[in-house]
Amino acid sequence: MREGRRSDALGWPTLDVVRPVWMRGGELFLMHGDLDDNVHPAMTLRVADALIKTNKTFDFLILPDRSHGLNEPYVIRRGWDYFVEHLLGAKPPVDYQIRRPER
Repeated sequence: MREGRRSDALGWPTLDVVRPVWMRGGELFLMHGDLDDNVHPAMTLRVADALIKTNKTFDFLILPDRSHGLNEPYVIRRGWDYFVEHLLGAKPPVDYQIRRPER
């Protein structure tokens, strides 16, 4: 651990992931599964709270009964729709159906 860096009780560096979000430009889409046991939902809520306190516009999707691996068709489509709308400036197809490949 470098001198002057803070750490938590286990020695992990204390990182401020909220501050860089304040300086971001462009669009932001937060997604979080409420059963995530890798990143606690409270961490994403902290980011959302910081954005609200600084009057930043963002989109937020909470996925009930989902864990960390958000790889189901609905979530993939919502991410793609966001990219199409905000990066390409196009209108994504309404309620496009993504299907898992057959095994």
